[in-house]
Amino acid sequence: MTWRGTLAAGCRCCYSSTIGNLAGGALYDRSPRLFQPFLLGLLAVALAASWFVATSATLTVLVVLVVGFLGFAIIPGMQARVMAAAAGAPALAMAVNASGYQLAAAFAGLVGGLIADSAAGPRPIFLVAAGLTTCGLLLTLVTGRAPRRSGGGDDPVPIAT
Repeated sequence: MTWRGTLAAGCRCCYSSTIGNLAGGALYDRSPRLFQPFLLGLLAVALAASWFVATSATLTVLVVLVVGFLGFAIIPGMQARVMAAAAGAPALAMAVNASGYQLAAAFAGLVGGLIADSAAGPRPIFLVAAGLTTCGLLLTLVTGRAPRRSGGGDDPVPIAT
């Protein structure tokens, strides 16, 4: 692939991610309980499909665009859930959430590197990613059904006594 082809593919991924982020926010606003699990499920399916099409460059590019779209479509819903759960300390909640994203990216790099260095090669990374996304989907479903705490959420917490 030439540098122009690489640049064009990168631009397409950026467009896909941006459109996914906008679409995910709009869908989450319509129905948070429906669309957050739905998007995570689609992402898991797309990642599993990546394993099947990994031998075709054309299909791989298409699946990468779909994964980029879905990967960024889930972010607005996740951030909205964090903000709703931590209404008393939104700045702290977002800082912890952003740190969680960074830890997840580091963990993904570690796991991906270990898989790529294995005898199986890099292709199983797609299946592991699909499995981890499915775990996130299950966690979303469980926490979405958990009973809500009542009261005390907005009370100030003393830092020192």
